[in-house]
Amino acid sequence: MMTQEANLTVALTVDSWLREILVDPISKKSFASQDKGSFSAPCGICYGLTDGVPDFRVGLLQVAQSWEEGQKEYEKFHEQYLDQGESHADFYKEEQKRDSPMYEKLKLIGRILDIGGGLGHIRKYMQPGQEFVSIDPSVGIQKKAKNRSNLFAAYPLAVPLNLIWGFAEFLPFQDQSFDTVNMRSCIDHFSNPEQALLEAFRILKPKGRLIVGMTIKSQSTKGRLKDTVRDIRGFLLPRFRDHHVWHPTYQELIALCQSSGFSLLEKVWQSDEIIYASFVRCPVVTIPSGD
Repeated sequence: MMTQEANLTVALTVDSWLREILVDPISKKSFASQDKGSFSAPCGICYGLTDGVPDFRVGLLQVAQSWEEGQKEYEKFHEQYLDQGESHADFYKEEQKRDSPMYEKLKLIGRILDIGGGLGHIRKYMQPGQEFVSIDPSVGIQKKAKNRSNLFAAYPLAVPLNLIWGFAEFLPFQDQSFDTVNMRSCIDHFSNPEQALLEAFRILKPKGRLIVGMTIKSQSTKGRLKDTVRDIRGFLLPRFRDHHVWHPTYQELIALCQSSGFSLLEKVWQSDEIIYASFVRCPVVTIPSGD
């Protein structure tokens, strides 16, 4: 007889509200046709399913190779993370002790897009029934989670999850279709952080919220020394190589968000180097044309 544990699989869905706001990630035009297995853009490009999940990944041109190398290393790290979660009973409890205060202060409101959101762990900190979709480039993550009992006990993976494969720089959603965009531990992996932030601005409703959580570059002497040691270790030992694309200081992070159309609301420091910050989408100012 098959045990209950052997049936632990991530429940996937594409809700009707999500289908209504899907667009071609490049042209941002509505699809000419949709069915359960494909999405046809007006230009004729057809996007399909990969492992049963809508796949809207587009090429990243000259940065693709270096980004993919880093992504493969990240996916190895993610599998190690899952293994730790199963071998240590309190692993996820300790994680939630760190994360829950962040989202108690920086509220996840309305319809939410979780960029780089994986299997939707942040649903743990949401209200039941909130509309939510995770977009992530890590194809196959739902398979790696199968039958991991500690993971399923800690996070709501049995609740149907809207999951899409895609990139932050090319979001397949209509303008002004979300209330909150969450970017946790991902913006420093983007091939183009500025383009990703501009996309977040585009798909947020007026006064929508952007939440960013990430490790920033320390400006202290101790922090700079630690960064130097990390760089040397990565140079000498490839398995420790740093594949993050961007290493901003606090000021650089805030400046890029502001130049992309966001205004800082509040911030919470999880540690000396990890910040969570909430931003509001600034209104678009229309300059009237002259007579």
